[in-house]
Amino acid sequence: MAVAGPIITTYYPIFLIPIFCLVAFRLQRAANKGDIRRLPLVSTSISHWLFGHELLVFMHDASQMYSIWAQSLGRVYRIKAALFHPDIVIVTDHKAVHHILTHTDYGREPSFRQIIAHSVGRGIVWADGADHAYQKRLLSPAFT
Repeated sequence: MAVAGPIITTYYPIFLIPIFCLVAFRLQRAANKGDIRRLPLVSTSISHWLFGHELLVFMHDASQMYSIWAQSLGRVYRIKAALFHPDIVIVTDHKAVHHILTHTDYGREPSFRQIIAHSVGRGIVWADGADHAYQKRLLSPAFT
């Protein structure tokens, strides 16, 4: 019994380090998602436990679903994503969409970029960073 005391005090920091890292990770993650969590969320009672609200979007007309939700929640809201991914922010306000697409500070998820590349090509909506700035510079005379 006398041996257990020194062993516990010797290995005690080893057990505390993973717990500290886990708590720090959770706090950082919660701090980063604070703004998104304030957005209105489509009712979770109509979402699938595995596929979220994306299942409804794929089963019905997507524009109709987004319009119904925008009428009840406002022009910016969030839906539950499939397969435990982070929530998806839906923006239906034209000025906000214009701001997001014309500024390079908004990154796009790699999976989202693949979907965009397959559906509309590798254009200005797909591009990020220097590619986005180059395509924007090419397209801007057409809109002036």
